[in-house]
Amino acid sequence: MRWIARKVSGAVRWVGRLLRAPLRPFVHSAAGTWTLARGALRLLAGVVLRRRPPDSRRGFGFWWLVGTVAIAGTVGLIVAVVLSPVAGIVAFLVVGVWALISRARSSHADQGDRSGAGAELPATAASR
Repeated sequence: MRWIARKVSGAVRWVGRLLRAPLRPFVHSAAGTWTLARGALRLLAGVVLRRRPPDSRRGFGFWWLVGTVAIAGTVGLIVAVVLSPVAGIVAFLVVGVWALISRARSSHADQGDRSGAGAELPATAASR
């Protein structure tokens, strides 16, 4: 039984290596991007919070700017979270209405073809 377990385990590892091989470049680039973003965030946090001369205080303007950016970011995230589902619902309704209209048109055209009358054009003043 152990022999079978080792063989199955080896086969599973082999398949796993085959499946992971195409993903390795993507994982390395994603890790590099994440490291770069993390480094940028650390730099920004260092500039904002730590790197200042001794005995210096942040003024009213600095904190006003920080508060404004925080409020703007929060409002932006709330709007994005609220509007994303709304946009999806509107798109769903538009596609649904379009599907109903196209179905009605196609069934209307099928009824005209089945009646044997053919597609006759109505007489207009220009064709007389």
